[in-house]
Amino acid sequence: MNTMKVNVRDLDMKARDIRLSGSIPGVLYGAHIDSIPVQVEKHYLHKKIHEHGEIFKVKTAKGMVSVKFEDVQLDPVSHEIVHFSLLELPKGEECHMEIPLEFIGESRGVKEGGVFLALKDKIEVSGIPSKMPDSFTVDITTLEIGDKIEATDIKLGKYLHLMHSDDVVAVCTPPKKQESTEDTTSEELSTSVA
Repeated sequence: MNTMKVNVRDLDMKARDIRLSGSIPGVLYGAHIDSIPVQVEKHYLHKKIHEHGEIFKVKTAKGMVSVKFEDVQLDPVSHEIVHFSLLELPKGEECHMEIPLEFIGESRGVKEGGVFLALKDKIEVSGIPSKMPDSFTVDITTLEIGDKIEATDIKLGKYLHLMHSDDVVAVCTPPKKQESTEDTTSEELSTSVA
């Protein structure tokens, strides 16, 4: 599980001034902790938002807590981040989470001319936050032309449960038929001459 460093925010300092100093104001809250005003350096925050995995460990005055981004507010004109919210995930309580998929290998179907299509880049699971992986690895080497990989084919482990069992996450489609450009050109020439 990834860690994230946040600093307690001085409430006497205006949000605009915090952003001008290179940080982004935010809040950390949850059912079992008091709301904590925080701030994070802008570039560091961007990195964490796009980091592999959705759950982070954050150090607070009461110890380490698991959190996820609940909301990220953007400026409507510049699309820069202006505020963020972190939600505490209570220990021992199940939650729903979207976990990224990492496809590895080259499928047999692709070697035979087929086309691999990833239909999902993440799946939704439920479980205890501490048991959530940063990603699920999906080996596609045995995927033949016409085959598909369903969410139920992914090994979650005994602590996690799939939320949408009918999801298809990837397929290998037959190669597209390519028309001969020479035939097309010849046909166009004969039409123009006539």
